[in-house]
Amino acid sequence: MPPDLPRFVPTLTEVVEVATAATRVETPSPAHAYLPAAADLPADLREERRIADDVAEQIAHRVLQRVDAVLAERLSEALRQVVEQHTRTLLPAVREEIVMAVHATVAEALADEFLQSDGTSPI
Repeated sequence: MPPDLPRFVPTLTEVVEVATAATRVETPSPAHAYLPAAADLPADLREERRIADDVAEQIAHRVLQRVDAVLAERLSEALRQVVEQHTRTLLPAVREEIVMAVHATVAEALADEFLQSDGTSPI
């Protein structure tokens, strides 16, 4: 066993049943955990609660959009830096492979040319 792996790996020994939609209990969101259920409120307060929920949802949506935009930009920059670093690291090896490929190709072309010319000099 490789030394960097843990010696003991925990295993699942208990069966966990997943609740179906029919058996799930609807729980209020954490933001409204301290508020009474909407059905227990008068009509005007239910409307205010609905509006507050809509505003909260819109704010959450806008915040997520901003996070997504900034995260995409930062990930793009991080990936660009990683690719640039790896390219710099690989460049000497790539150049060496290119030089070897060019040398081999030129040698083969010269050998083919000499074989076709029957060893006579074109000059």
